[in-house]
Amino acid sequence: MIHLGIDIGKHALVIARSHPTAPPHQWLTTTIQLKDPDWWRQLRELTPAGCIVTVEPTGTHYLTPLLTALSGKNVQIWQIPTTTTGKIRAVHISAGKSDRTDAQALALAATWIASGRTVHGAYPLDTDLDEAVSGLRALLNNHHRILKQRTRTLNQLDQLAHSLWPALAQKRDVWLKCAAAGAITPDEIRQLAAAPPDAFRHHRAHAALLALAEQLPPGLPARPTTRAAAADLVTLLDDLNAQLTDSANRITETVLQEPYATITQRWMTIPYAVPRTGIPGNLVTIATLHVATRGHVLDFSIDQFKAAVGAHPKTRQSGDRITHERVKRGYRPAMMALRMWTMNLIRPNAIDNPVKRYHQALRTPYRTQAAVGKLARILWGVARDPDGYRDG
Repeated sequence: MIHLGIDIGKHALVIARSHPTAPPHQWLTTTIQLKDPDWWRQLRELTPAGCIVTVEPTGTHYLTPLLTALSGKNVQIWQIPTTTTGKIRAVHISAGKSDRTDAQALALAATWIASGRTVHGAYPLDTDLDEAVSGLRALLNNHHRILKQRTRTLNQLDQLAHSLWPALAQKRDVWLKCAAAGAITPDEIRQLAAAPPDAFRHHRAHAALLALAEQLPPGLPARPTTRAAAADLVTLLDDLNAQLTDSANRITETVLQEPYATITQRWMTIPYAVPRTGIPGNLVTIATLHVATRGHVLDFSIDQFKAAVGAHPKTRQSGDRITHERVKRGYRPAMMALRMWTMNLIRPNAIDNPVKRYHQALRTPYRTQAAVGKLARILWGVARDPDGYRDG
């Protein structure tokens, strides 16, 4: 049986067909240009019925036309992680990377799968799951877009607050609360402190308002254009905060449903999985883990999982010298979320937990990154345990 490896590009498909006697680096490849109206017929002619076709994860948009073209051919489509493809290529095909050598490596993996040999990280395509993960990734992309816009808005507000009076930028949270009540300039804040509204009735909020007002000399000038710009940005910030809350709620609702619900419920048992500050109850961090593993966390080895979430240390050893690469590969939103989760677990006032104990026991400049790796190992294990997180 001839099996296929397909390197999927935006403009072309490079197809390698296995051969029973020739070495893999000699397997013929065919390039099909997608601008050719008959590209799908060419693909069907090259694909034997019932064969195994291997591809790298490219996302639904690039893969769907290929699935449509091959409908009715009764083929099995498997996805191979790019890291696995690279290793197969380097050992069995060529040290050089190209569309041709990638396709040959994928075709070789297809023959191994057909013979029952395990290919690490490979999994049969589940179109429903793939579409679900693509939808979740889109939600996360939108969430991070809003976060970036909110950060830019806060930076602009910092500058305007400083121009009005440095104390306003130093006490930004209190100033923003005052601005939400209509008091933006120093004189307006002093007037607000003299007759605080209900938003400042709590003793801590009231004390913070009085402390800010005491730092503002009376009669400070404020340009109308500066006040107007600050008011517009405060309105924009309120809107962005509402968008973030709505986005986090949509993401949370998604990962609490299948195909994610079982693993989500297990991960939620880990301390600080659900943040206690910011947007309450959101599961954005857990969502990034599902996207990083493309919904197949149970098919990932522990090293593959750590690599997917950016927690796998990349080291090089030459003699007695070991160097560590600072930039790690992985799904960047998951990398950032995992690090923030780790920082919550190792902070001094955090509840006792294995990541904190591990971090405290280490004597290395890479303690924090090691703690991230520890959390990744816990996440991998908890995903497989019906009882969820268990300390010890």
